[in-house]
Amino acid sequence: LEALGLPAGTPALWHPRGGWLRPAALVQALLDHPAIRFVGNAPVQALDALETAEGPPQWSLRDGQGQPWAQADLVVLCAGPQSASIRINGQSLAAAPALQTIRGQVSWGSYPAGQAPTVHPPVNGHGSWVPYFRQGQTGEAAWVMGSSFERGQSTMPPSADDAAAAHAGNWAKLQTLLPAGHRPDAQAFAQARHWAQLRCASADRLPLVGPLLPAQALQALPEGLASPWVATAMGSRGLTWALLCAELLAARLHAEPLPVANPLALALASDRYCK
Repeated sequence: LEALGLPAGTPALWHPRGGWLRPAALVQALLDHPAIRFVGNAPVQALDALETAEGPPQWSLRDGQGQPWAQADLVVLCAGPQSASIRINGQSLAAAPALQTIRGQVSWGSYPAGQAPTVHPPVNGHGSWVPYFRQGQTGEAAWVMGSSFERGQSTMPPSADDAAAAHAGNWAKLQTLLPAGHRPDAQAFAQARHWAQLRCASADRLPLVGPLLPAQALQALPEGLASPWVATAMGSRGLTWALLCAELLAARLHAEPLPVANPLALALASDRYCK
């Protein structure tokens, strides 16, 4: 508390084994596996059941013009806000009404040379403040503050007015986290840059993990073709939810012991909105 300029009686929790990481570096590390082949710039708009003469039926992944990208006997849909827009054998995602798009914007800026803080733990509360990171491995020292929480907003990029309002909101949140002298001043924050993207959340703020189609829809599929599966709606906690949800999905697929208690697994089930 003293190092951050906060009064001694400030209610706060210190996480001595906590840390923070670069999201892009984590993604690259997860993709660095011989069984993974990443293909970018390949938008999928539809999954269509395809019966083949050579073997069991498969799913055909197609773009908006109907051109195929790939075929697979199992598809796991992890498309975030776009999950509800993908057509499955001509029909929409069963849980689509439960999915919500929430836009978020962070504000970030660089420190003048030699002015980076000597003590730089992140501070979380009404907003999240990361006071120090390097742009690239040897780049400028920078800070980041966020994030806005704009329900029902899916326009990208945000309008100039919306971006300015989110930036002002981040400044207001930062002032509740740290006192003057331990954060950028108003002028430095006003000159900071910002970055926005979309979250995908569910109505009850829990992820959707499991088979995509309700049981009655499976009757229309070729025999032996499994429903696509889904892992989405992770809201503001994608980095922490994603790996746990992946373990849960794999355990359910292979009938293995679940990595979470049964009540929690049921709370995350993808068919909880299907009536």
